[in-house]
Formats: sequence, structure tokens, C-alpha cells
Amino acid sequence: MNVKSIPFNMELSYDDELREQPVRSDEMMEGLNFLMDCLNIDSISRKTQAQIAGWIGVYARIARDYHVSVQYLKEAINLFEEMSETRGAFVQKLQLANTLHWKGEHTEAKRLFMELLQVTEENRVLEEYRDFLYQHYGKFLMDEGNPELARKYLQEALVIRKIKGNDELIQSTKMCLSKCLEQIEAIQT
Repeated sequence: MNVKSIPFNMELSYDDELREQPVRSDEMMEGLNFLMDCLNIDSISRKTQAQIAGWIGVYARIARDYHVSVQYLKEAINLFEEMSETRGAFVQKLQLANTLHWKGEHTEAKRLFMELLQVTEENRVLEEYRDFLYQHYGKFLMDEGNPELARKYLQEALVIRKIKGNDELIQSTKMCLSKCLEQIEAIQT
């Protein structure tokens, strides 16, 4: 199963705070219910269960249901860790840090972001996620009122994404950097 096989509109856009939002809230809620039903299928593998739990966690965050998001992201983390799937667990922890950030649990979000930054330095297998980590941590720092440090992380994310050559990711980072520079300018005036 992959996320594209969800028979509902799970598309998203970004609000003024650079947070994902559903294009069609009603469809995203239907998609969440569909995914929750899929978890009850006895024949799916543990890895598929972990992936689905992660998708539920992400889409629940986008739908602003933070309690459900935290619950399913923790479930996904546990499942990936039980299978010794380092990458899967890392991605879900990054998603959890985002949810905690959005939920206003900044101390816990920061602790998790710091853990992920450290793990990325120690484990080269996770290098492919560095740009995502830097961008999300940069957005967190912007919300924490530290746009100068945020700019550093966002600029690093942009360098990595230019090397990767993914235009959609490059544009996303440029949008974040633009918002960050606006914050810096507002502070200086």
C-alpha cells in the first residue's frame, strides 16, 4: 500500500505560518478513517502497519487533531524500532517533533529536534533526511523567535535540496527562507 492508493483527496497546501493544511478537510477526514480501517486488516505486515500509523499521524496533524497525531506517530515509532528500521523510526520522530511544535509543546519538540540533530550527525544512513530536519527545525526556531538561527538551518536545507535537484522541495525551502527574512527584517526595524 502507498499513500497514493488512499481513495480520498489528501492534498495539502500551506498557511501563512508555513503549516500544512488540507485542501479538502472533509476528504482528509474520510481518508483518515479509511487508514484507521486499514490498520484493522489482519493480513497486513508489521512494516505496512507502521507506515499506515505514520500516515495517520501526519494527516491527523494536518487536520489539527494533535492527540490522534501523537498517538499514531508514537505507535509508528514503536513498530519501526521493533523492526530495527532506523530510517522509518527517524522519519516518524521528525513528524512527532512537528506535531509537538504545532501542539505548543515546545520544550518536548525542542528536545526531540535536538535528539534528531545528534542522531543525524552520528548515523550517515540518515543523511538523506538532513534537509527535512533542517527545514522543520528552522521553522520551529522561527516560531521560537530565533529567525537568525533559523536562517542558518534553512540555508543549509536549501543547499542540500539544490544538490538533490527536487524543485518542489527547493521552492518549499525558499518560501520558508522568505518568511524567515521577513521576520529578521521586522525585528531590525
